[in-house]
Amino acid sequence: DIEIIDKRFIDLTGDGIKEQVFLIGQRPAGPDSLFYAPLKVIVYDIYKKEFYVNSYDNFNGYEPQMAFYDFTGDQIKDIFIEANTGGSGGIYKHLIAAILDNDLKIIFNESHNKPLHISGNYEDNFKKLI
Repeated sequence: DIEIIDKRFIDLTGDGIKEQVFLIGQRPAGPDSLFYAPLKVIVYDIYKKEFYVNSYDNFNGYEPQMAFYDFTGDQIKDIFIEANTGGSGGIYKHLIAAILDNDLKIIFNESHNKPLHISGNYEDNFKKLI
């Protein structure tokens, strides 16, 4: 059973006309669960009568939320989605989608969020300055 988690009206194409944006998902653990998997984004252009659908296969989580910001620098809002992983560490998953070249594209997901590997060492006779 797929349900609408959030629905908004916002211009995502820059034409001055608001599209309908839906965040949808399923509750595999049952109707009382706050966990949704998978999560999908659907954008409906009411004037062109076109749907844009995109999802990232591994995107799921608790209490997902949707917000809109300009991540691409084109003065047009993009879709930002976050979902809690459910662990005690307060870790969230994030997904950013934008309508580019007349298609809804994922522009940020887990594969873009790679950790930094930093190494260091102490120098001999190093003194801390106060």
